[in-house]
Amino acid sequence: MGMLDNRKTIVTGAAQGIGRAIVDRFVKEGASVLAIDMKAMENLKSAYSGATSLTCLQLDITEQDAPSVMMHEVVERFGGLDVVVNNAGIANYLPISDTDDQAWNTVMELNLTAVFRICRESLTLLKKSSAGRIINIGSIMSTFGDAGLAAYAASKHGVAGLTKCLASELGEFGITANFIQPGAILTDITRDSIE
Repeated sequence: MGMLDNRKTIVTGAAQGIGRAIVDRFVKEGASVLAIDMKAMENLKSAYSGATSLTCLQLDITEQDAPSVMMHEVVERFGGLDVVVNNAGIANYLPISDTDDQAWNTVMELNLTAVFRICRESLTLLKKSSAGRIINIGSIMSTFGDAGLAAYAASKHGVAGLTKCLASELGEFGITANFIQPGAILTDITRDSIE
């Protein structure tokens, strides 16, 4: 018996790093997982070959219709939604003087705007759940900041503020909203910086 038995979940950024670890743990704890990533997720698919508890969907979550595609897929595959984990993110390691509008907007679009859209689109399904949960992956950088990470830190600070507002608005429906602020973890997004 797992802690997440019969929970229907979505995890973005599921192909590697923190997202992959979340998928592995969720499946181990009994959840059904719709794993979302821009990458094809061949390693994930082969690791869970034949498992009905995992569906991989290659999708760019910054596309306007991506949230509705995700909600349709989770209902089609699992019959509803209990937990959304917004994990996908990018950082571009640029000094502020070199961060043009395109670089800024690219980070904001994935790290903050897509999170907002996914949360907004998930509300109808989460309100039908007896245990609706939103888990947004922030970063310790939103508290401390660092050279070269202005867009990233600002986007993650936005995730923190968005999550607090979600918690305030959704409590009456029994939906919790929380954000996690990981520190430095060796993943593809941090490898160059750590090395």
